[in-house]
Parts: sequence; C-alpha cells; structure tokens
Amino acid sequence: MRRWVLVLALLFAGCTPEAKLKPADNDFETPVFLRAKEKFELRDYEGAIVLYEEVVRANPNMAKAHLELGLIYDDKLGDYVSAIYHYRRFLKLRPDSDKARIVKQWITRAELAFAAQQPNSPLQNADELARLQKDNINLKAQIEEAHRVQREMQAQLKAALAQPIAPAMRPGAPVAVEERPQAQPVARPAPPQVVQQPQPPAPAVPAPRPQAEKAVPVAVPVAPPTPAPTAQAPQEPTVRMHVVQEGETLWRIASRYYPGNVQRGVEKIQEANKGTVADVTKLRVGQQLRVP
Repeated sequence: MRRWVLVLALLFAGCTPEAKLKPADNDFETPVFLRAKEKFELRDYEGAIVLYEEVVRANPNMAKAHLELGLIYDDKLGDYVSAIYHYRRFLKLRPDSDKARIVKQWITRAELAFAAQQPNSPLQNADELARLQKDNINLKAQIEEAHRVQREMQAQLKAALAQPIAPAMRPGAPVAVEERPQAQPVARPAPPQVVQQPQPPAPAVPAPRPQAEKAVPVAVPVAPPTPAPTAQAPQEPTVRMHVVQEGETLWRIASRYYPGNVQRGVEKIQEANKGTVADVTKLRVGQQLRVP
C-alpha cells in the first residue's frame, strides 16, 4: 500500500505546471535566471553575467539568456566579441523573433566598435580618415602633373637632339686658340746721301794756243744703291689650346691632333708645355695644354 502511494505522488509531481513548461519552452525563466535579472537591476553586472552563464550551461538553447548576456557585454562592459557571440546565438535559436532585425543592427554596431578599438584603425577618427582620403587625391593629382611635365621635357629633348649641332658646340670638342704673332716693324736703312767732293783748284797753265775747245768733265751725282729686300721674319706655327677632359691621357690627346704620328705628337706637346706644366704625364681635368 505504501508503494502505491509513492508512485501516485511521483505521478502528480510530474504533472505540475513547471514540469510541463520546462521541456516545451526553452526560454522558461528558472530561479537562477530570475536572480540574474535581480543582479542586473542592482547594477551588479558581473554577478548577473555569472548567473546567466550558469543558465546557458544548464540550457544552451535558452535564447533569452543569450540575449541578456549580449546586452550586458555590449552596453555595460564593452566586450564586443562576447556580445557578438551571444547575439548570433540568439539569432540562430530565434531567427523569426520580432527582435531579430534590431539584434542584427546591434551586431553591426558592435563590429564597428570593436574595429575602432584596434590600433591604427581608420575608424578611430573619421576626420583623420577624410584627411587621408583628401591627401590621397592630391598626391594622385601631383603624380599625374609630374608625368605630364616629364613627357613635355622628353619631347623637347628629342626635338633638340634631332637638330644638327655645330662642331664647335659639340661637348668634349677641343678648344683651339690660335695665337697670331704680331707684326714687328722692320727697320729699313735710310738711303745714302750724295756728298759732292770739292774739286781741287786747277793748276795755272800757260795760255794755250788756240785750239779746239776740250770737253770739261762734269761731276755726275751717283744714284743711291737700291737696298736689298729684307727677309720676312718666319711666322711661328699655330698653337692650339686643349682643355683636358676626364679620362684623357697625353697619348690620347696626341692621337687626336697627330693621328699620323702619335709618338711625334707626344714629343711636340711635351716640348710646348715645358715651361707651363710641371709634369704632362700627370694631367688634371680642366688643365690647358698648348698643342703646336
């Protein structure tokens, strides 16, 4: 008899409202869930999280507990990763809930807030992001202008290279400076002056017998001798001046001016620059050499 009483008591206990609702409704507010709500109203957010976590461990499919956890992590603690997790758990369990739309907006807001927390994130400062975008546009414009100027300069250079260049203007051409000797006045000898010698007095002679008159010699002036033509002073050979360029040697310079006999050209340049250049074998860029 006592056994049957116990069986009937167990049967009646299984038919209570709580026993009927709990299996059918995953969002049934258990005593632990109600204590968690009390903690939240008292602003004990850490205590509320501990109790809500206990609820979801006992019933992982309780969407209401996930939603409450998401709100606390999002609005109160700023733990956006945990908030996004619980928001998504709620949407998975209740995709047709009337709160699904606003929960999706909360997820987007939490994602942006989390991105703004990262170092060097452009979302940290919208003004800085706008400034960077403006600077990027300005840099692109400057690069395009630089390319345009470069194309114009290349076209001008190409046109200049197409024109013939005078030999004297070619870079690296030797500069020849001719030294013309100044004409020295030639002293011409003065023409000799004619000096008449005085005639000695005629000796007294007796009166001649009348005879035919004899011709008396008359002094004839002697014409001055024609001066011999003076020989012109020999002209000095033309001397050119060569400016030493980078990498030039005495042998290379001689081969330019004396291609037929380079050795003779070296000797001539050495001889012409003895008094002005200490050592022609050690040339310096910009040095001037006399090239006969």
